[in-house]
Amino acid sequence: MQTRYVVDTTIIVSWLLTPDGLTGRIVRSLELNLFSPYKAIEELWKHRKEWTSKNPEADFEKFVDSIGYYIQIHMVEQDSDEMNEARAVMDEIDPDDSEFVALALKLRSPIWTHDRHFLEQSRVEVVSSREILKRSSELPTLWEALKEEWFKQRFGRSR
Repeated sequence: MQTRYVVDTTIIVSWLLTPDGLTGRIVRSLELNLFSPYKAIEELWKHRKEWTSKNPEADFEKFVDSIGYYIQIHMVEQDSDEMNEARAVMDEIDPDDSEFVALALKLRSPIWTHDRHFLEQSRVEVVSSREILKRSSELPTLWEALKEEWFKQRFGRSR
């Protein structure tokens, strides 16, 4: 199982809004090496009122401060070869997401996202939380953190 992923903003927002949900449990398991461009943090701050209205109990500033413990944040060089390639790939799809593709190219890692438009490109692999859950048994410690969710989704009940 792949253990390195570039995390899109939708993953971070999902974790913020439902910290005990599948996505939050995967992130907090600390079993995967997660990376994201600084652009994700900018997007979180830009829409913070929206997120805090959806989960008023969340301490947004504390959450943002803790992201670096779980996800390595990287500045993407705007004139790098990867960024130039990413712009070409994402120009017609969503130019705002070019930094995620550039980081995935640089790290040779898939993008973990809930945003379907990443599937419109074929340059980097794209995975969902469900796909990570399906393969979690390949990493024993990740499986321990997720097996209850796996049984719930598979059989509609906890084990």
